[in-house]
Amino acid sequence: MTAVVCFWNATVGVCSKKHWPSCGYTWLNVVPVGLFATVWLCYGVRLLQRHGFLARFLQLNASSIHDQVAQGIAIALSQRKFGSDQQLQLQRYVKLCAMCSEWPTYTFTPLSIAFKVSGTPPIVDSLLFSLNFTNEWWNLSMAVGMGMLLLILRQLHPASRYHAPILMRFVYPMTFDLFYIPIISTFLRLGTCVTGYEHLALPGGATCDCLDRFGLFWAVGFIGFFVTYRSALLYKMHIEPLGETMDFRFQPGFQLLMVMARTLYPMITMFVNNQDMTRAGGIGLTTFLLAVSTFLLLYSHKTQPCIGSGRIPNNLRVLTFSSAIYTAFCVLIVLALDAPIRSLYYALFPLPIVWVGAWKVNDRRALLFHIPGVRIPDLLRHPSPDVSLVGAIAALHLNPNNVHDRDLGPILEQLDGLAASVAATPLCRAYALRTLWFSHIENFIKADVLAIGDDAPVGLDLWLKDRANIERRSARRSRDSHQSKKRVKISAVITTSAGPTMDLLPVTAVASSHGATSKHTTTLTTKSQRFRPRRTLGPRAIVPLGRPSRFHVIMIGYTSWISHKESPADAVAQHRRIANLAFDVLAQSSSVHDVAAMHAVSVFLLQWYRTGYLRLNRARYLQLLTTLSATGDPKLVLDATHTLYCLTLDGVFALETWVARPLALSGLLHALGHASRRSVLQAATIAARVAAFAVTRGYNNLSLLLTPRAAASLYTAFQRWTAAYDISVLLEATYLSLHQIASRQRLSYPGVPSKSTRLLLAVKRAKARFKRNIGKVEPVPSASTRLSSMKMRLSMLLQMHNPKRDPGPVAKALTFRQLVNTVRGKAKAVPVYIPLDVVPEIERRHAIRRQLVLKLELAFEMVTTNAPGYDRRRSCIASKRPELDDAVTNALKLVQVAAECALQEYVATALDPTMRAFVHPYLHQFENDTPGSQRWRWPWR
Repeated sequence: MTAVVCFWNATVGVCSKKHWPSCGYTWLNVVPVGLFATVWLCYGVRLLQRHGFLARFLQLNASSIHDQVAQGIAIALSQRKFGSDQQLQLQRYVKLCAMCSEWPTYTFTPLSIAFKVSGTPPIVDSLLFSLNFTNEWWNLSMAVGMGMLLLILRQLHPASRYHAPILMRFVYPMTFDLFYIPIISTFLRLGTCVTGYEHLALPGGATCDCLDRFGLFWAVGFIGFFVTYRSALLYKMHIEPLGETMDFRFQPGFQLLMVMARTLYPMITMFVNNQDMTRAGGIGLTTFLLAVSTFLLLYSHKTQPCIGSGRIPNNLRVLTFSSAIYTAFCVLIVLALDAPIRSLYYALFPLPIVWVGAWKVNDRRALLFHIPGVRIPDLLRHPSPDVSLVGAIAALHLNPNNVHDRDLGPILEQLDGLAASVAATPLCRAYALRTLWFSHIENFIKADVLAIGDDAPVGLDLWLKDRANIERRSARRSRDSHQSKKRVKISAVITTSAGPTMDLLPVTAVASSHGATSKHTTTLTTKSQRFRPRRTLGPRAIVPLGRPSRFHVIMIGYTSWISHKESPADAVAQHRRIANLAFDVLAQSSSVHDVAAMHAVSVFLLQWYRTGYLRLNRARYLQLLTTLSATGDPKLVLDATHTLYCLTLDGVFALETWVARPLALSGLLHALGHASRRSVLQAATIAARVAAFAVTRGYNNLSLLLTPRAAASLYTAFQRWTAAYDISVLLEATYLSLHQIASRQRLSYPGVPSKSTRLLLAVKRAKARFKRNIGKVEPVPSASTRLSSMKMRLSMLLQMHNPKRDPGPVAKALTFRQLVNTVRGKAKAVPVYIPLDVVPEIERRHAIRRQLVLKLELAFEMVTTNAPGYDRRRSCIASKRPELDDAVTNALKLVQVAAECALQEYVATALDPTMRAFVHPYLHQFENDTPGSQRWRWPWR
């Protein structure tokens, strides 16, 4: 009989974990795994919730994940100089190998459950599914070695420029991507003492099978597990997004979820190997794995979480999860039917077909969001608008020192073509124009006249920030989801001499070991010094481009740009052309209401105007400000509305300019959706004045005054600000003016005939045509005659065909029934600028306010009639107190019932002061008499 050995005793023999139940420690097979699972779940969910990713997983919106700005910046940062056009992709291959390592782990983890339940020895050791060696010494040596290397590199002072690249490109990906599953499995194996394997022995021979030594192994495993798990989560959240050499990257929230999944599957493998598994327990555990894999598959397929050149990574993710789902489903069926284990082997034969099918199906969707991994000039000339937009963003955030000299010219040439192309998207043109501005600024500032633009320009100090608005501090300017390290703001620049002690950084590229600065270097710096770094940076050496080249690299502030080699006159002409193109893009984006493009091009023009290099007349500056008001940027809209308000009241923008500028009012009306009451009041004030002026000038076309979207914004504000009298009365006045214009428009242009009228007219025309043709009798030609006639007409048509003229559609003969059905069809939808319920609602509000004033006047008249003296007035009030109280209370009930009429503020601001003083003593009593009603906050209190 074998001796039961649970505690270490060198004289008795080696401990065995299978004796733990005999010693009463069966619970130690489950509790350690439960502690690992608790830490895994609590810390992972807490980190997801803290960064707001937990709620985003329920929003399967691919467009919100595939941010084109983030894609462009990622491609720009990944640019490096190599000897060929093919970039070094070692880090990419490391990432792809790490994703491939998840494949066997996710796929074959359910098999360990089936083998454990059936009692069948597995064909392959289940630990190998987690890329874990059977020898614990090898596993621990690998884990400790990677950890020590990472710790040493992080603690050492970065003495060389290769310190950070080694960490970011190799050590971090190798530790937390490629070898993460083996490392985390090693610590799980140490902390749970998996049954049936040779374990690490301490000096003296004791292993984790001995209960008095198990605590030491569990502590080492638990600490190593927590440190590795936490470090991987923090790496995915804070360090990996800063990488600059990857042409693809995953959403940070999805990366956190993948770290949790990479930890879960080895944990389940350890749990299954550590105890006897029943069929019911196996079914429950397999169902859990099936649910996890299904969620990951649906999320990956719907959102395609890899951005950039992510076609292959997205396909790998979907292939892995599809394989895991199929394996788990087969295991679940086998366990539910209690089938023999060989039936599971037969069910796994179609697994390669599942892999191919998953790749093919997802590849079609992945291509919709894929950005080709090519050079930036190739991205710019790509036929897809989305790809060319990403290329334009990448060109803007590009460091020219990281690309070949031969690519500098093609980049600017392609950007110039995109900026001038009407077929390109407005946002793409806006990004291209900003890059082109920097390419000409070096020679522009050498010209005699440092300004371009219109005649009779407005002043340069007419951008007014609403600093008195207390809500301006809380209104943060909208930013892109990923911030670039490159500063792309336009500022006034001056030419400086680059010296070693100056607080500026000249154009750099490593030329030689001597570090000599080239005499061809051009350095520019911005006039605004608040963005300079705190420490002084000396100049570095550069390699000037060859003389035949028409481009070189300059430094503006602390950012490198591609610059043309041209004369100052040519630079001025190019800047004038860029300004005209920018206003074309401004009009194009406003016509289609592309908010992102409107924001990009309007901010570009505003920054250019504030440098003093661009002069704008009143009409163009009004167009710029009204577009800024419609961008949706809280702080920008607030300042633009304030500027419009002040300049309109001061007469800089005359009302004639507002009416003469098409759709200028539309941009302003979008500002009515701002959260600041002060800004909405300013926008409503201007809108009411412009609409009233349009009425006085006989304006009769609403379509040139506002768009349907602007009309919707006006209607939303009309419904939202019902309790604010000052805003409500202005919006009501605006609507009444627009209603007068609409009435004139209906009188000037007859409306669409009704269906019955159109039907009668069509029938009448058809009868007249039939009577004209009924008396005509023509001989029927033979078949040969008809054929020759057709050939002759065809040859004549071919001879008369003009290739420059596009022929219209061929007319088809219609029967009478088809003619009637066509006439009965719906007429073209006419945009609704003024909803039908607006004017009656305004009249109702006015009637209620008049009713309130009338009731208060009647009550006030009860006091003032025949009571000129103070004593007689007191006696009159005392004698008529019940009637007076009823009259005032009846009037105040309107305030309670008609809350949407802004009666509170109407009484506080628009009511006669004498009448207001008369009503004030009754307010407190009115509130006490109606305890169930809402407490009114009167403005004068």
